[in-house]
Amino acid sequence: MFSTLPDDETRQLAGQLSGVIFSDYLSETSSPGFGSVIFNEIMANPNNVNGLPESEYIELYNRTDSLISLKNSSFYYDGKRYSLPEITIESKKYAILCNQKYKDLWTASGISVTGIPSFPTLLNTGKLLWLENAQGNLISWVEYSDSWYNDNNKKDGGYSLECIDPNNLSNDASNWQATNDAKGGTPGAVNSVRNSFPDKSSIIVLSSFLQSPDTLVLNFNKPMNVSSLAKLNNYSSKEESISFAEAIPDYPRGRNVRLVLKSPLKAGEKADFELRDLLDASGNQLLVPIEIQTLLPEKIEVGDVLFNEILFNPREGGATYIELSNISDKILSYNQLYLSYLKEDGTHSVPIALSKYPVSFPQHSETFFTKKKAAVLSQYNCDASHGVEILDFPDFSKQKGTLFLLSDQGDLLDEMVYSESMHTTLLEDKRGVSLEKKASGLISADSLNWASAAFLSGYGTPGLPNRCTEQTTSGVNANFWLEKNSFSPTDNENNKLQIHYSLSKEGFMANIRIFEASGREICSLVQNNELSADGTIEWDGKEQNLNMCRVGLYIAYIEIHNTTGEMKKCKIPFALVR
Repeated sequence: MFSTLPDDETRQLAGQLSGVIFSDYLSETSSPGFGSVIFNEIMANPNNVNGLPESEYIELYNRTDSLISLKNSSFYYDGKRYSLPEITIESKKYAILCNQKYKDLWTASGISVTGIPSFPTLLNTGKLLWLENAQGNLISWVEYSDSWYNDNNKKDGGYSLECIDPNNLSNDASNWQATNDAKGGTPGAVNSVRNSFPDKSSIIVLSSFLQSPDTLVLNFNKPMNVSSLAKLNNYSSKEESISFAEAIPDYPRGRNVRLVLKSPLKAGEKADFELRDLLDASGNQLLVPIEIQTLLPEKIEVGDVLFNEILFNPREGGATYIELSNISDKILSYNQLYLSYLKEDGTHSVPIALSKYPVSFPQHSETFFTKKKAAVLSQYNCDASHGVEILDFPDFSKQKGTLFLLSDQGDLLDEMVYSESMHTTLLEDKRGVSLEKKASGLISADSLNWASAAFLSGYGTPGLPNRCTEQTTSGVNANFWLEKNSFSPTDNENNKLQIHYSLSKEGFMANIRIFEASGREICSLVQNNELSADGTIEWDGKEQNLNMCRVGLYIAYIEIHNTTGEMKKCKIPFALVR
């Protein structure tokens, strides 16, 4: 949007791009276009206000260089319509709306206001407001919240919320804050927090999914211009057989759009779409087209999706999660999946939907589900795009439990019984260590198919392939083992950790490193040493600097390879004791 009236050529181009008819600004009696008048200040809780009438109010601001008439315009609060009287706002000036019964209080204060009969009571915690012109077109909207105050004292009452930059139409919380004026607000005057804070964030499609065979939903990272979202020529398909019948924006926020296809897609049918020339609410244009690929999910069947990882005893600040693996060749959707668990009384819990939306679950991929996605991301190296947050996700028992994976048709897709005893016995602290399946296609109910996540992967791999098992290339037959799973190093040279090995042939080079359970490397025991067909490698329990290691859990990480490309990696846990 422009803060000043552009010349005729620029006005014509801008009108084509944004749907905002700038020529309307030239007439004193014409209906205002989008962004010409904005919500600029909101007093939702005047309790104990310092120097203003104890009255709720909303301040509107005319951003244009022309006189604006709001004749026959409408004000909406939480979806309910309120007719506005004939109001005119001079260029760069304000109009204050309040309940008619408080108008005398404002008259006594010397501040001009417009009283509206049956003016709604503004909810302290926030609501959605918007304005429409006489033709029913959107002028402005805001969905305020008491979190916008960023001040607990002012949040309790007596202070208004003020817009920082009136040319930033993103309606983002960062562009609002509590007034700094000692009176509690600045109705009819420049906001006390007024500053330049332009909307510079790029337009991003956060997610896309087929709501039904003929309806594609696109969710954006920021509010978009609803007129721009409604233009069919802003969308195209690479397939000639696919075209759009209608574009239905999320009104008035513009956070998503539903694109209705002229013909429905078939199960498994893939479609590629392109978005271009879209505008966000502030008028910033999408300069580089966005490509979207989608398809209609196929029917889920038993054996398509299995449990693949579970964290049931998180560290402090962490969160429980499950990971599912789509082992099929089909693209499914998360909303086909439900989670249930066995309660203490032996009954099944009410199934929990793992998604409200049919977001694609690609074939041969992993996805984790949790109540607190940010907590999981903070403690594990994982792909955020492979995580789904669910508010009613359960807190699992920290000792043992039984989980059930169900389809949207009620079919039992998978079942697993977990317990603390399934972890590696040498783990002293099992908090924050997930159980991973040794191979995604194995039976989940068999405890032998599970193992503790490797410490080298951070004790969990949510949304990524599991790393609890040895990685061996075909043709390599090699074994490594310990005489004992613990040892006590002393001055006696004979009391050492002994790593035995047996190889199918000679010619392998070895690298062996010792790590603490926390992941810190202690020493490099063997560096590119050639191994015989069988033998023993010893460690005296000392760090690289020759200091004796402390008591605790350690890992021997072994890599062998030869000149033909054969290789093997394995991890052997053990304990150092006194």
